[in-house]
Amino acid sequence: IRGLAFPAKTLVTDADLAPLAKCIDLRSLVIADGSRLTDIGLASLRGCKDLETIAIEKCESITNSGLMAFRGCKQLKNLVLKGGSHGKLTDSCLVAFLDSKSLEGLCLGSFPRFGDEGLKVCRHLQELESISLEGCSSINGSGLRFMKTCVRLREINLAGCAVRDLLPEMI
Repeated sequence: IRGLAFPAKTLVTDADLAPLAKCIDLRSLVIADGSRLTDIGLASLRGCKDLETIAIEKCESITNSGLMAFRGCKQLKNLVLKGGSHGKLTDSCLVAFLDSKSLEGLCLGSFPRFGDEGLKVCRHLQELESISLEGCSSINGSGLRFMKTCVRLREINLAGCAVRDLLPEMI
């Protein structure tokens, strides 16, 4: 299996991900409803180092530690993680993706505990073209300076963030 997408009406659990431990050629994983997923389920994916796309929506129970299952995914191009008002990811969640030098698209949606300090990792993501931080209400804009080294960056979505008057600084 090279690509797997779980539709919105499928509640994916940790047990559903366990068989994927054998799918070392997996390139794309899309989970529309990860509300039942925990770090235990993500641990099953440790061997899937060739992932290019990871998209998990409604992943409120996943923590920074769980994302370490993706450490070493050097081919990762797109990362989409969407939580909600109780999302547990914090500033250190992107540390797991330091080796993902080919990351082009990053979307962290609705994680109120993810703030400007977490954007430091962006200094290492030279291929980053777009970033969406919609609903990350702890972003006030001071961390955007870490993205100045992202010379390919063309799109930034800060809807729902506490950012004001940054346009002159970002141009």
